[in-house]
Amino acid sequence: MALEREIQVEHRVAGGDGFARLRDGRAAFIPGAVPGDKITPKSFEDKRDYVRIPTWDLVEASPDRVTPACRYFGSCGGCDWMSQRLTAQLRSKVLILRETLQRVAKISEMPEIETVASEGLGYRRRTRLHVDAYGKVGFHGPRSHELVVVEECLISTHEISDTIGLLSALSRSQRSALTCLEGIEIRHAPGAVPCLVLLAKRRQSSARAFKVLTAAGFQVAVEDGAEPERWPLDGGLFLQAAANSFTQINWGVNVELVRAILAGAESRACQQFIDLYCGIGNFALPLAAAGLTGVGVEQNSEAVRLAAAAADEQDLDSLKFASTSVERWLSDRDMASSAAPSTADLVIADPPRRGLKEVASAVAKLASRYLCLCSCDPVSLGRDLRVILDEGFELQQIVLFDMFPHTHHAETLVWLARS
Repeated sequence: MALEREIQVEHRVAGGDGFARLRDGRAAFIPGAVPGDKITPKSFEDKRDYVRIPTWDLVEASPDRVTPACRYFGSCGGCDWMSQRLTAQLRSKVLILRETLQRVAKISEMPEIETVASEGLGYRRRTRLHVDAYGKVGFHGPRSHELVVVEECLISTHEISDTIGLLSALSRSQRSALTCLEGIEIRHAPGAVPCLVLLAKRRQSSARAFKVLTAAGFQVAVEDGAEPERWPLDGGLFLQAAANSFTQINWGVNVELVRAILAGAESRACQQFIDLYCGIGNFALPLAAAGLTGVGVEQNSEAVRLAAAAADEQDLDSLKFASTSVERWLSDRDMASSAAPSTADLVIADPPRRGLKEVASAVAKLASRYLCLCSCDPVSLGRDLRVILDEGFELQQIVLFDMFPHTHHAETLVWLARS
Protein backbone atom coordinates (compact mmCIF):
# COMPACT_ATOMS: atom_id res chain seq x y z
CA MET A 1 0.00 0.00 0.00
CA ALA A 2 1.46 3.37 -1.00
CA LEU A 3 1.93 6.08 1.62
CA GLU A 4 1.28 9.78 1.23
CA ARG A 5 4.19 11.64 -0.25
CA GLU A 6 4.75 13.96 2.72
CA ILE A 7 4.18 13.12 6.39
CA GLN A 8 4.19 15.55 9.30
CA VAL A 9 5.81 14.14 12.46
CA GLU A 10 3.59 14.92 15.43
CA HIS A 11 5.44 13.80 18.56
CA ARG A 12 7.65 11.06 19.94
CA VAL A 13 6.54 7.80 21.56
CA ALA A 14 7.98 5.43 24.17
CA GLY A 15 11.06 3.85 22.63
CA GLY A 16 12.09 7.12 21.00
CA ASP A 17 10.56 6.99 17.50
CA GLY A 18 8.76 9.89 15.88
CA PHE A 19 5.02 9.39 15.44
CA ALA A 20 2.54 10.45 12.76
CA ARG A 21 -1.08 9.55 12.03
CA LEU A 22 -1.61 8.62 8.39
CA ARG A 23 -4.67 9.61 6.39
CA ASP A 24 -6.00 6.03 6.53
CA GLY A 25 -5.89 6.16 10.33
CA ARG A 26 -2.87 3.97 10.85
CA ALA A 27 0.00 4.96 13.12
CA ALA A 28 3.42 5.54 11.58
CA PHE A 29 6.62 5.15 13.59
CA ILE A 30 9.64 7.00 12.20
CA PRO A 31 13.06 6.38 13.83
CA GLY A 32 15.20 9.50 14.04
CA ALA A 33 12.43 11.96 13.17
CA VAL A 34 12.00 15.06 15.33
CA PRO A 35 8.51 16.35 16.20
CA GLY A 36 7.68 19.06 13.67
CA ASP A 37 9.71 17.47 10.86
CA LYS A 38 8.06 16.98 7.47
CA ILE A 39 9.43 13.86 5.79
CA THR A 40 9.08 11.80 2.62
CA PRO A 41 9.26 8.01 3.11
CA LYS A 42 11.99 6.16 1.22
CA SER A 43 11.03 2.74 2.57
CA PHE A 44 8.39 1.38 4.90
CA GLU A 45 7.35 -1.80 6.66
CA ASP A 46 3.61 -2.49 6.57
CA LYS A 47 2.53 -4.14 9.84
CA ARG A 48 -1.22 -3.99 9.05
CA ASP A 49 -2.14 -2.02 12.18
CA TYR A 50 0.77 0.37 11.85
CA VAL A 51 3.62 1.35 9.54
CA ARG A 52 7.30 1.68 10.32
CA ILE A 53 9.34 4.06 8.16
CA PRO A 54 13.03 3.22 8.72
CA THR A 55 14.42 5.44 5.93
CA TRP A 56 13.16 8.82 4.82
CA ASP A 57 14.15 12.18 3.36
CA LEU A 58 13.75 15.39 5.32
CA VAL A 59 11.52 17.82 3.42
CA GLU A 60 11.18 20.51 6.07
CA ALA A 61 13.09 20.60 9.35
CA SER A 62 11.38 21.08 12.70
CA PRO A 63 12.17 24.30 14.59
CA ASP A 64 13.50 21.97 17.29
CA ARG A 65 15.93 20.16 14.96
CA VAL A 66 19.57 21.02 15.58
CA THR A 67 22.92 19.89 14.22
CA PRO A 68 24.19 17.11 16.54
CA ALA A 69 27.32 18.07 18.46
CA CYS A 70 28.83 14.60 18.06
CA ARG A 71 30.59 13.62 14.83
CA TYR A 72 29.58 9.98 15.37
CA PHE A 73 25.84 10.71 15.53
CA GLY A 74 23.95 8.31 13.29
CA SER A 75 26.73 5.73 13.06
CA CYS A 76 27.06 5.19 16.82
CA GLY A 77 24.02 3.57 18.44
CA GLY A 78 23.90 5.99 21.38
CA CYS A 79 22.38 9.47 21.72
CA ASP A 80 19.43 8.81 19.39
CA TRP A 81 17.85 12.20 20.26
CA MET A 82 20.88 14.47 19.77
CA SER A 83 19.29 16.04 16.67
CA GLN A 84 16.53 17.53 18.86
CA ARG A 85 16.99 20.67 20.94
CA LEU A 86 17.68 19.75 24.59
CA THR A 87 14.70 21.68 26.00
CA ALA A 88 12.45 20.04 23.41
CA GLN A 89 13.80 16.61 24.39
CA LEU A 90 12.58 17.23 27.93
CA ARG A 91 9.14 18.26 26.67
CA SER A 92 8.97 15.08 24.61
CA LYS A 93 9.86 12.94 27.61
CA VAL A 94 7.14 14.58 29.70
CA LEU A 95 4.56 13.96 26.94
CA ILE A 96 5.63 10.32 26.60
CA LEU A 97 5.42 9.80 30.36
CA ARG A 98 1.99 11.42 30.65
CA GLU A 99 0.54 9.54 27.67
CA THR A 100 1.96 6.21 28.85
CA LEU A 101 0.64 6.57 32.39
CA GLN A 102 -2.77 7.60 31.12
CA ARG A 103 -2.92 4.66 28.73
CA VAL A 104 -1.31 1.89 30.79
CA ALA A 105 -2.32 2.91 34.32
CA LYS A 106 -5.68 4.26 33.10
CA ILE A 107 -5.16 7.52 35.00
CA SER A 108 -7.52 10.21 33.83
CA GLU A 109 -6.22 12.96 36.11
CA MET A 110 -2.69 13.24 37.43
CA PRO A 111 -0.52 15.88 39.07
CA GLU A 112 1.50 18.17 36.86
CA ILE A 113 4.74 16.40 35.95
CA GLU A 114 7.68 18.28 37.43
CA THR A 115 11.10 18.07 35.77
CA VAL A 116 14.76 18.15 36.77
CA ALA A 117 16.97 19.03 33.79
CA SER A 118 20.57 18.10 33.14
CA GLU A 119 23.59 19.40 31.29
CA GLY A 120 23.55 17.87 27.83
CA LEU A 121 27.25 17.05 27.56
CA GLY A 122 29.94 15.75 29.90
CA TYR A 123 27.52 14.11 32.33
CA ARG A 124 28.23 10.41 31.90
CA ARG A 125 30.52 8.90 34.56
CA ARG A 126 30.39 5.31 33.42
CA THR A 127 30.58 3.89 29.92
CA ARG A 128 31.35 0.55 28.32
CA LEU A 129 33.35 0.01 25.15
CA HIS A 130 33.06 -3.18 23.14
CA VAL A 131 36.12 -5.00 21.82
CA ASP A 132 35.83 -7.08 18.65
CA ALA A 133 37.81 -10.17 17.67
CA TYR A 134 40.45 -7.96 15.98
CA GLY A 135 41.11 -5.85 19.09
CA LYS A 136 39.29 -2.74 17.87
CA VAL A 137 37.38 -0.80 20.54
CA GLY A 138 34.21 1.28 20.18
CA PHE A 139 30.43 1.35 20.54
CA HIS A 140 27.78 -0.62 18.70
CA GLY A 141 25.92 0.93 15.80
CA PRO A 142 22.16 1.66 15.85
CA ARG A 143 20.16 -1.52 16.51
CA SER A 144 23.16 -3.69 15.59
CA HIS A 145 26.33 -5.28 16.94
CA GLU A 146 28.50 -3.67 14.28
CA LEU A 147 31.43 -1.97 15.97
CA VAL A 148 31.87 1.78 15.49
CA VAL A 149 35.38 2.92 16.40
CA VAL A 150 35.31 6.25 18.26
CA GLU A 151 37.97 8.54 19.66
CA GLU A 152 35.79 10.56 22.03
CA CYS A 153 32.37 10.62 23.68
CA LEU A 154 30.94 14.07 24.24
CA ILE A 155 28.26 13.04 26.73
CA SER A 156 30.91 11.46 28.98
CA THR A 157 33.13 13.42 31.34
CA HIS A 158 36.23 14.90 29.77
CA GLU A 159 38.31 12.36 31.65
CA ILE A 160 36.36 9.42 30.20
CA SER A 161 36.33 10.95 26.72
CA ASP A 162 40.11 11.43 26.85
CA THR A 163 40.54 7.85 28.05
CA ILE A 164 38.49 6.60 25.10
CA GLY A 165 40.79 8.47 22.74
CA LEU A 166 43.88 6.96 24.36
CA LEU A 167 42.38 3.46 24.24
CA SER A 168 41.47 3.93 20.58
CA ALA A 169 45.06 4.92 19.76
CA LEU A 170 46.45 2.02 21.78
CA SER A 171 44.16 -0.43 19.99
CA ARG A 172 45.77 0.55 16.70
CA SER A 173 49.32 -0.06 17.92
CA GLN A 174 48.66 -2.99 20.30
CA ARG A 175 45.56 -4.54 18.73
CA SER A 176 46.57 -8.16 19.26
CA ALA A 177 46.93 -7.53 23.00
CA LEU A 178 43.27 -6.56 23.29
CA THR A 179 41.74 -9.52 21.44
CA CYS A 180 41.45 -11.36 24.78
CA LEU A 181 38.86 -8.76 25.93
CA GLU A 182 35.16 -8.57 25.16
CA GLY A 183 34.66 -5.18 26.74
CA ILE A 184 36.28 -2.30 28.60
CA GLU A 185 34.29 -0.30 31.15
CA ILE A 186 35.52 3.16 32.13
CA ARG A 187 34.41 4.64 35.43
CA HIS A 188 35.05 8.14 36.69
CA ALA A 189 33.92 8.63 40.28
CA PRO A 190 33.65 12.31 41.27
CA GLY A 191 37.06 13.47 42.45
CA ALA A 192 38.83 10.34 41.22
CA VAL A 193 42.05 10.72 39.21
CA PRO A 194 42.56 8.97 36.88
CA CYS A 195 39.59 7.02 35.53
CA LEU A 196 39.30 3.36 36.42
CA VAL A 197 39.57 1.03 33.41
CA LEU A 198 37.84 -2.32 34.01
CA LEU A 199 38.59 -5.27 31.75
CA ALA A 200 35.94 -7.82 30.80
CA LYS A 201 37.86 -10.81 29.49
CA ARG A 202 36.87 -13.47 26.98
CA ARG A 203 37.54 -17.12 27.75
CA GLN A 204 41.32 -16.71 27.68
CA SER A 205 43.43 -14.80 30.20
CA SER A 206 43.48 -11.00 30.14
CA ALA A 207 47.04 -10.86 31.54
CA ARG A 208 48.59 -9.47 28.36
CA ALA A 209 45.99 -6.72 27.99
CA PHE A 210 46.39 -5.89 31.67
CA LYS A 211 50.16 -5.56 31.24
CA VAL A 212 49.94 -3.44 28.08
CA LEU A 213 47.33 -1.06 29.49
CA THR A 214 49.13 -0.70 32.82
CA ALA A 215 52.40 0.05 31.02
CA ALA A 216 50.56 2.74 29.04
CA GLY A 217 49.60 4.50 32.28
CA PHE A 218 45.99 3.40 32.72
CA GLN A 219 44.59 2.52 36.15
CA VAL A 220 43.49 -1.00 35.28
CA ALA A 221 41.58 -3.75 37.06
CA VAL A 222 39.68 -6.84 35.99
CA GLU A 223 35.95 -6.55 36.62
CA ASP A 224 35.91 -9.06 39.47
CA GLY A 225 39.07 -7.72 41.15
CA ALA A 226 38.70 -3.95 41.44
CA GLU A 227 38.83 -2.21 44.79
CA PRO A 228 35.65 -0.30 45.78
CA GLU A 229 35.50 3.42 45.03
CA ARG A 230 33.77 6.17 47.00
CA TRP A 231 30.93 8.04 45.31
CA PRO A 232 30.08 11.22 47.26
CA LEU A 233 26.64 12.53 48.23
CA ASP A 234 25.61 15.69 50.09
CA GLY A 235 26.85 16.40 53.58
CA GLY A 236 30.06 14.41 53.33
CA LEU A 237 28.13 11.16 52.93
CA PHE A 238 29.48 8.55 50.52
CA LEU A 239 28.61 5.25 48.88
CA GLN A 240 31.00 2.39 48.21
CA ALA A 241 30.84 0.99 44.65
CA ALA A 242 32.72 -1.99 43.26
CA ALA A 243 33.19 -2.95 39.62
CA ASN A 244 29.89 -4.83 39.41
CA SER A 245 27.95 -2.29 41.50
CA PHE A 246 25.17 -0.31 39.87
CA THR A 247 25.67 3.44 40.00
CA GLN A 248 23.71 6.04 38.08
CA ILE A 249 25.74 7.30 35.12
CA ASN A 250 24.62 10.92 35.66
CA TRP A 251 25.85 11.58 39.19
CA GLY A 252 24.78 15.22 39.25
CA VAL A 253 21.15 14.30 38.54
CA ASN A 254 21.41 11.34 40.92
CA VAL A 255 22.32 13.77 43.71
CA GLU A 256 19.15 15.73 42.82
CA LEU A 257 17.15 12.49 42.92
CA VAL A 258 18.46 11.68 46.41
CA ARG A 259 17.66 15.22 47.54
CA ALA A 260 14.08 14.77 46.29
CA ILE A 261 13.72 11.53 48.28
CA LEU A 262 15.02 13.21 51.43
CA ALA A 263 12.83 16.30 50.98
CA GLY A 264 9.77 14.14 50.35
CA ALA A 265 10.39 12.03 53.45
CA GLU A 266 10.97 15.12 55.60
CA SER A 267 7.88 16.98 54.38
CA ARG A 268 5.78 13.88 55.07
CA ALA A 269 7.28 13.40 58.56
CA CYS A 270 8.37 9.84 57.80
CA GLN A 271 10.24 8.00 60.54
CA GLN A 272 10.70 4.41 59.30
CA PHE A 273 11.39 3.16 55.80
CA ILE A 274 11.84 0.00 53.78
CA ASP A 275 14.08 0.42 50.74
CA LEU A 276 13.47 -2.35 48.19
CA TYR A 277 16.10 -3.06 45.51
CA CYS A 278 18.39 -0.81 47.56
CA GLY A 279 21.65 -1.64 45.75
CA ILE A 280 24.65 -0.07 47.46
CA GLY A 281 22.39 2.21 49.52
CA ASN A 282 21.81 5.18 47.23
CA PHE A 283 18.61 6.09 49.10
CA ALA A 284 18.97 4.06 52.30
CA LEU A 285 22.20 5.64 53.55
CA PRO A 286 21.03 9.28 53.12
CA LEU A 287 17.69 8.48 54.78
CA ALA A 288 19.48 6.90 57.74
CA ALA A 289 21.84 9.88 57.92
CA ALA A 290 18.74 12.11 58.07
CA GLY A 291 17.59 10.28 61.21
CA LEU A 292 15.18 7.67 59.84
CA THR A 293 15.24 4.01 60.86
CA GLY A 294 15.09 1.51 58.05
CA VAL A 295 15.97 -1.70 56.30
CA GLY A 296 17.34 -2.13 52.77
CA VAL A 297 16.57 -5.24 50.74
CA GLU A 298 18.90 -6.26 47.93
CA GLN A 299 19.60 -9.55 46.12
CA ASN A 300 23.20 -8.72 45.19
CA SER A 301 25.22 -9.87 48.20
CA GLU A 302 28.27 -7.81 47.21
CA ALA A 303 26.14 -4.65 47.02
CA VAL A 304 24.75 -5.41 50.49
CA ARG A 305 28.27 -5.97 51.84
CA LEU A 306 29.40 -2.60 50.46
CA ALA A 307 26.29 -0.79 51.71
CA ALA A 308 26.64 -2.28 55.20
CA ALA A 309 30.35 -1.39 55.29
CA ALA A 310 29.62 2.19 54.25
CA ALA A 311 26.87 2.45 56.87
CA ASP A 312 29.16 1.07 59.57
CA GLU A 313 32.02 3.41 58.65
CA GLN A 314 29.65 6.40 58.83
CA ASP A 315 28.01 5.28 62.11
CA LEU A 316 24.56 4.78 60.61
CA ASP A 317 23.39 2.33 63.26
CA SER A 318 19.69 2.75 62.47
CA LEU A 319 20.09 1.00 59.12
CA LYS A 320 19.92 -2.77 58.57
CA PHE A 321 20.18 -4.79 55.36
CA ALA A 322 18.67 -8.01 54.06
CA SER A 323 20.68 -9.90 51.45
CA THR A 324 17.92 -11.64 49.54
CA SER A 325 15.55 -11.04 46.65
CA VAL A 326 12.57 -8.78 47.22
CA GLU A 327 10.27 -11.64 46.19
CA ARG A 328 11.75 -14.00 48.75
CA TRP A 329 11.83 -11.33 51.45
CA LEU A 330 8.17 -10.59 50.91
CA SER A 331 7.15 -14.25 50.98
CA ASP A 332 9.25 -15.23 54.00
CA ARG A 333 10.41 -12.44 56.31
CA ASP A 334 12.51 -14.88 58.33
CA MET A 335 14.88 -15.05 55.36
CA ALA A 336 15.61 -11.36 55.85
CA SER A 337 16.37 -9.91 59.29
CA SER A 338 14.75 -10.17 62.67
CA ALA A 339 14.78 -6.38 62.68
CA ALA A 340 12.80 -6.18 59.45
CA PRO A 341 9.47 -4.42 60.03
CA SER A 342 6.19 -5.83 58.75
CA THR A 343 5.23 -2.34 57.52
CA ALA A 344 6.76 1.13 57.43
CA ASP A 345 5.34 4.60 56.98
CA LEU A 346 7.53 4.94 53.88
CA VAL A 347 8.33 2.23 51.34
CA ILE A 348 10.74 3.01 48.51
CA ALA A 349 11.07 0.73 45.48
CA ASP A 350 13.66 1.21 42.74
CA PRO A 351 13.25 -1.98 40.70
CA PRO A 352 15.04 -2.88 37.46
CA ARG A 353 13.47 -2.00 34.11
CA ARG A 354 10.90 -4.81 34.30
CA GLY A 355 9.32 -3.13 37.35
CA LEU A 356 7.58 -4.75 40.30
CA LYS A 357 5.35 -7.01 38.20
CA GLU A 358 3.79 -9.74 40.40
CA VAL A 359 4.98 -8.22 43.73
CA ALA A 360 3.38 -4.79 43.19
CA SER A 361 0.40 -5.62 45.39
CA ALA A 362 2.56 -7.00 48.19
CA VAL A 363 4.83 -3.95 48.05
CA ALA A 364 1.80 -1.67 48.37
CA LYS A 365 0.67 -3.53 51.49
CA LEU A 366 4.03 -2.79 53.15
CA ALA A 367 3.42 0.96 53.13
CA SER A 368 1.26 2.20 56.00
CA ARG A 369 1.36 5.81 54.75
CA TYR A 370 3.54 6.54 51.71
CA LEU A 371 5.00 4.69 48.77
CA CYS A 372 7.76 6.11 46.57
CA LEU A 373 8.51 4.49 43.20
CA CYS A 374 11.59 5.15 41.10
CA SER A 375 11.42 3.87 37.53
CA CYS A 376 13.41 4.04 34.29
CA ASP A 377 10.58 2.61 32.14
CA PRO A 378 7.21 4.39 31.73
CA VAL A 379 5.39 1.23 30.60
CA SER A 380 6.36 -0.93 33.58
CA LEU A 381 5.76 2.06 35.87
CA GLY A 382 2.25 2.47 34.48
CA ARG A 383 1.47 -1.21 34.99
CA ASP A 384 2.73 -1.13 38.61
CA LEU A 385 0.88 2.10 39.36
CA ARG A 386 -2.42 0.59 38.28
CA VAL A 387 -2.01 -2.21 40.84
CA ILE A 388 -0.89 0.16 43.60
CA LEU A 389 -3.74 2.61 43.01
CA ASP A 390 -6.17 -0.29 43.26
CA GLU A 391 -4.64 -1.10 46.66
CA GLY A 392 -5.94 2.20 48.06
CA PHE A 393 -3.28 4.76 47.14
CA GLU A 394 -3.55 8.08 45.38
CA LEU A 395 -0.98 9.96 43.31
CA GLN A 396 0.67 12.90 45.04
CA GLN A 397 3.67 13.89 42.95
CA ILE A 398 5.44 12.91 39.70
CA VAL A 399 8.95 14.16 38.92
CA LEU A 400 10.84 13.34 35.73
CA PHE A 401 14.63 13.44 36.07
CA ASP A 402 16.46 13.89 32.77
CA MET A 403 19.14 11.40 33.76
CA PHE A 404 20.09 10.53 30.18
CA PRO A 405 20.08 13.61 27.88
CA HIS A 406 20.19 12.99 24.11
CA THR A 407 18.54 9.59 24.57
CA HIS A 408 14.88 8.62 24.93
CA HIS A 409 15.48 7.38 28.49
CA ALA A 410 14.58 9.17 31.72
CA GLU A 411 14.10 8.44 35.41
CA THR A 412 10.73 9.04 37.09
CA LEU A 413 9.99 9.47 40.79
CA VAL A 414 6.39 8.99 41.92
CA TRP A 415 5.03 9.70 45.41
CA LEU A 416 1.81 7.99 46.45
CA ALA A 417 -0.18 8.31 49.68
CA ARG A 418 -2.55 5.80 51.20
CA SER A 419 -6.06 7.14 50.81
